[in-house]
Amino acid sequence: LVLTRAEEQVDSGNRPGTFQHLRIGARRDGTLTAIELTSHGTAGVALGAGVGDFAGAVYRCPNLLTSHRDVFTNAGPGCAMRAPGNVPGAFAFEQAIDELAERLALDPVALRDRIDPSPVRREERRIGAARFGWAARHPPGSDRGPVKRGIGMAQSHWGAHVQINAACEVRVLRDGSVEVMSSVQDIGTGITTVLAQTVAEVLGLRAEDITVRIGDTIFPSGP
Repeated sequence: LVLTRAEEQVDSGNRPGTFQHLRIGARRDGTLTAIELTSHGTAGVALGAGVGDFAGAVYRCPNLLTSHRDVFTNAGPGCAMRAPGNVPGAFAFEQAIDELAERLALDPVALRDRIDPSPVRREERRIGAARFGWAARHPPGSDRGPVKRGIGMAQSHWGAHVQINAACEVRVLRDGSVEVMSSVQDIGTGITTVLAQTVAEVLGLRAEDITVRIGDTIFPSGP
């Protein structure tokens, strides 16, 4: 299916736009005391440009105030493009956390370890920092000249908004190979990799040894 430029605007929708004003209060050790987010967004002739969910979902903070207004414009409706509202909300908030770390002279990873209560994300940060050499990075602003090189980090989350029964079929064939089958669709979230990793962990195999087949209604229903 190939759409013209005009058809794209009518049929497929757009990613919502947003302006955000964000303020963060914190103690000198990085502990958050207050978050205030005011945002204005447009999803064309539709609703759905809100970005406030991320501000209160990831970091521990006792005081949170968010305010959002949708502005209608003469444009195509906004639509879901990888977690509507969460992407621009997470981008802005993670930038603010980095600015806070710089202002307090704290390591950005260490700051997140202090204010993010999730043990899963803490472990993800630890593994990621070790693998891409976080401890050996150059201090911000140390590169001279117009071309800058550096290492940064950010994080996000997305909730499970749909609770339905899901299953998959696992077959161990005569030659010892393993197949996993599910009617789930991969929309870019890497479900084929997740299925392979999960089955490999249970069977004590490598993920690359698992063949994953998805996207056919003959298979068990997927999430």
